[in-house]
Amino acid sequence: MKKFFLFILILLVAAGAVLVVAKDGIAKVVLETGISQFTGFPTKIEKLKLDFSGIVHVQGIHINNPLGFTNKTFVDIPEIFISISLPEAVRQQRIHLREMRLDLQEINIEKNQAVGSNLALLSQKATPAKPAGQPGAEPKKGEPMPFQLDKLVLTIHNVRYEDTSGVVPKKLSADAKIDNLVLTNIADPKAILQMIILKIIKSTPLGNIGVNVKQLEDGLKDNLAKADELVKDTSAFAVQTASDAAAKAKKAVADKSAGMIKDAGGAVVGGGTDALKETVDTTTAVLDSATSSAKAAVSDLFGKKQPETT
Repeated sequence: MKKFFLFILILLVAAGAVLVVAKDGIAKVVLETGISQFTGFPTKIEKLKLDFSGIVHVQGIHINNPLGFTNKTFVDIPEIFISISLPEAVRQQRIHLREMRLDLQEINIEKNQAVGSNLALLSQKATPAKPAGQPGAEPKKGEPMPFQLDKLVLTIHNVRYEDTSGVVPKKLSADAKIDNLVLTNIADPKAILQMIILKIIKSTPLGNIGVNVKQLEDGLKDNLAKADELVKDTSAFAVQTASDAAAKAKKAVADKSAGMIKDAGGAVVGGGTDALKETVDTTTAVLDSATSSAKAAVSDLFGKKQPETT
């Protein structure tokens, strides 16, 4: 009997190990496919670990150039940290990332006469998308799930540029010197691409690489404005919900207390009535305080935004 239970225990441990490995492997393939489709550049990931709490740690991300370029690698990313709300993703309500830390340590920009520049190809994927749906609403068939990124921490360093489109080849290397740039409340993943491309262009002397900077800037401003509007709408809804709940609670307490006073009749006189009234007043004050605290908490949760760095 002991051997039987030991055998069952070994099976359970093995099954748990297989589940953990399979979970990480599936998530790795999904992320590789997603980045490849989103950017248009084939992507490979060395290692991914997904915790059941929603923490994703990705190491060794290689975003490669499409056909037509000399260099194999477009971007090397040592690691990405993501905190995702798994319940919302499982219910297919929205892709809600609480935080993403993106560290771009090496970017190889290439421009040739046949294809143009790889950064220009990436910028074509960064055109504004349709507005995301309301939070909590299930997306219609064929529509992507709404997206929400609460906090993006962006680091960009080594940028290498090679231009063989002209008579004289041009090469340069530069450090973008962008460390821990923070953006909040992003409602469209394309805004991440827009910000990265704009920061690369404005931090390095690349010259004309075929990117419409004005279009990217307008798209980024539009996306961030929509994100602010979505956050304000969600905040207002949450505050109103808290106020309505508090009002209903106050009314219920007042009605209950009034009923108690009425039922007690002559038995409740003088000090007894005053005590009940004092209880009602105290409870009402507590609920008012709770309402104010709820409003403040919601305001802090949805309203804080760190200033942009340009």
